[in-house]
Amino acid sequence: MCSSFNRIFAPLLFSFFIAACASTPVSQGPDPEHLAVAKRFLHSWDAGDIAMRVFQRNLEQTYKDQPGVAELVQRAFADFTEEDFENLAARVYVRHLNQEELAELAQFTESPTGNRFFRMSVAGAVTGKAVNGDDIARQFNADELVEIVRFSKSDGFVALQQALPTINRELGEEGQTLGETRMREYLERTGQASVGQSG
Repeated sequence: MCSSFNRIFAPLLFSFFIAACASTPVSQGPDPEHLAVAKRFLHSWDAGDIAMRVFQRNLEQTYKDQPGVAELVQRAFADFTEEDFENLAARVYVRHLNQEELAELAQFTESPTGNRFFRMSVAGAVTGKAVNGDDIARQFNADELVEIVRFSKSDGFVALQQALPTINRELGEEGQTLGETRMREYLERTGQASVGQSG
């Protein structure tokens, strides 16, 4: 049971965790309804809140090693919100999952079983603990386990598994672009302010 649960869900959870952490807008906006379903899916398990907590935790670590860099990042992202993380992550998902697939994912994460499963699993991912199939088996009853297994065979889940390599690669690339863009914008703002003050 343990190995089968880990094999089925570990890639999925990794993708969800990464998706919460980094992304940036594309030049051509997606269909608003499609984007809304992606945001509904991400919001249902608090992706933005998770991303913000991970961001702050990483920033605290950077303060210990490179306080100047951490201070610059803090300033550049001062107005960035949990909703911003969710909105940006949603733009990656709509590139690779259609509206029906995202709706299926959202429906599962909004159900009592799916939501509890995701919150428990993502909490483990945030703390760096691997998903333990035995723990899952102990904390869900037979009917709930049936729901989870059925979800693992759904079109949405299968499509997500197939898209994971591309999604994760793009999230990493766009996370880097996001950081560079925010830093450039911050430096431009502060440069203009300095010019104004000196004049």
